[in-house]
Amino acid sequence: MVRRLATVVAVCCVAGALLGAAPATIRAEGTDLKVKRIDPDPVAAGGLTVVRGFVANKGPADAGEFTVTVSLPEGATPEGPFFPKGCAVVGDRTVRCRFRAGLQVEQTATAQVPARIDADVPADTVLHGTVSVSSDNDPYPNNDTATFEIQVTS
Repeated sequence: MVRRLATVVAVCCVAGALLGAAPATIRAEGTDLKVKRIDPDPVAAGGLTVVRGFVANKGPADAGEFTVTVSLPEGATPEGPFFPKGCAVVGDRTVRCRFRAGLQVEQTATAQVPARIDADVPADTVLHGTVSVSSDNDPYPNNDTATFEIQVTS
């Protein structure tokens, strides 16, 4: 009786797996890329600061190709050169940086986007932007975006 019950349970589990049913705790294999918040240095209106898109590979596998997107706030304009060379301005205030596959587990990558603050932004203003990462093999989207603040000084 116990052997027959074990066989029935095993057949049910195999059939469920073949039909696409899986327990909620099983995740697609991939890599968890995480954006870390780093605020740029404070800057006076008309000045230049550098926004850093800092991404860590939390595993469990090496990363495939990925893109870091830096969305600057109103009052800031991207001004090259950017790092890495694969960065490009998309629209007025967005820069996308493509990274090749191969970022190893527990390693990091950084996109650097110089930003010119408009001359008419008042001192003591705080501008808010975002950095995000996207990858076809990152099944963990909860940590793919972070905000940053640019403190405008006098």
